[in-house]
Amino acid sequence: MPLGADAVRVPVSPARLFATQTALLIAAVIVTVLTFAAGLPTADRRLAFGLTILVLVTVLVGAAPWERPGSRAVAIAIPLIDLFALNQLRSATPSSGFGFLVVLPVAWLALNAGRAGAVIGIVGATLTAWAPLVLQALGFNPGQVGTPSVAATASLNVSVVVVGGVVAMSSAREAAQRRLLATQARRSAHAYRQARRDEGVLNAVMDAVPFGVVSLDPAGTYRGSNRAARAMMRHLGLPLSTSPQALPLYHLDGVTPVVGDELPHLRGLSGGAVDAETYWVGHPDGTRVAVEVSARLVLDADGTVDRLVVVFRDVGESIEAEAARDQALSSVSHEFRTPLSSILGYIELAADCPGLPDEAVDHLAVAERNTTRLLTLVNDLLATRGRTPHSAVPMSLARVDLTEIVTESATALQPLAADRVIALTLDAPDAQIVTGDAFRLRQVVDNLLTNAIKYNVEGGSVSIELVGSADQVTLAITDTGHGMSERDHEEVFQPYHRTADAVVSSVTGTGLGLAISREIAERHGGTIRLESADSGGTTAILVLPRETGVSR
Repeated sequence: MPLGADAVRVPVSPARLFATQTALLIAAVIVTVLTFAAGLPTADRRLAFGLTILVLVTVLVGAAPWERPGSRAVAIAIPLIDLFALNQLRSATPSSGFGFLVVLPVAWLALNAGRAGAVIGIVGATLTAWAPLVLQALGFNPGQVGTPSVAATASLNVSVVVVGGVVAMSSAREAAQRRLLATQARRSAHAYRQARRDEGVLNAVMDAVPFGVVSLDPAGTYRGSNRAARAMMRHLGLPLSTSPQALPLYHLDGVTPVVGDELPHLRGLSGGAVDAETYWVGHPDGTRVAVEVSARLVLDADGTVDRLVVVFRDVGESIEAEAARDQALSSVSHEFRTPLSSILGYIELAADCPGLPDEAVDHLAVAERNTTRLLTLVNDLLATRGRTPHSAVPMSLARVDLTEIVTESATALQPLAADRVIALTLDAPDAQIVTGDAFRLRQVVDNLLTNAIKYNVEGGSVSIELVGSADQVTLAITDTGHGMSERDHEEVFQPYHRTADAVVSSVTGTGLGLAISREIAERHGGTIRLESADSGGTTAILVLPRETGVSR
């Protein structure tokens, strides 16, 4: 039965109601026994009537079908019946302690029905407490030994009001706490379900990607992995629980084990950078896989390390393809080097023949220079195969004039530019002296200028500007081609890389020119970078120091 906002707060508990009712009955029986033991005057019939009501109510509570509709209304009516029964007992023997038992039904109502229940209990207790006095005032007092005094009744009434109010407020606070807890529980349950859904989506995404993902805690202990990682572990014949320290990890040479602080996960946990590093997993005499490894830290809101995520992918096919390509390149280069050496030797023999016209000598000199350059390029191709830092390109140092090198390169490439109606303009001071290898620097300038011509548009232009300062010289070659993306600016310096536009165009190339050019520039202590404007065109910028300790 609804009683407003403070109606019954929780479902009626039959066990609790029966226990409370039984306790009230026992208390009434104890007071009755004490009353007879003390020899207090008693109205036997009214006393028996009150006790009978309490017994019947107790039996009703124990046998009532509480699952039926209306059980809550019955649970509220029972304390009111108890108040009536207690009033009969108190009227039967006013000197006894039955009046103090009145607070129990009132407390029950306040506890289970809040403020509304407290009001009902207080009103019921007040009516039953003052009824004997009213009946006495009206001259109706059948079988009553005595009537409680006004002072005792008023005191009892005050006690009932205080108890009912206190219990009601406590019940209201408890109900508010229950509502708050219920709201928090619903929110927590919703957040938990959402987290489970998000976790399911994340796991599905992780299992769908073709690369392995492994999660480690701050101590480096395995916490989870995706399908690709588990498949790789099974392929290697290793348990999923294998600790990172126990993995058979080797450097790129395949024979040097990775140990101690070199392990990528330990470097990642210590804050070191682990980005696209290649290792071999697996012992040399067993199943092994070449992997490219990266690691990233996952931080909590307070900045502490929560997880280390290690991402790796199988690059075995790429390594095998690169090895096959290097092998083919090596074979072709070796095949070229022998006849080129022979041609160069015969050119030298022809040039030594007496009586040659000056024009023939000049032609042989041009053929010798170009054959020498071609042979050097073949040797460079051989050097790029499995090269180590600073070992690919041999250097010979001297003081050279970069202005002269740039001018000779522009003059030599003028016919190539003319074929495509491309205008070359050169803006250079008289002399810019640097320490370096003249042949290698000419190789860099030729490559940059050739690219500016080959990848330009018909009828375009190429501007060459050489600017010197006290400690460095800067060469800028700007074309009017289609330009390049920011990503291509760095990737074109990787060996064998060619942009998408270059691949689909008719311009041939190996993708080695810029890679070798950057190495030569860095060997001189300089840099090469590319810049492109939104409107098109690309600028290649070579910066060389005046004096440098070139790595040989």
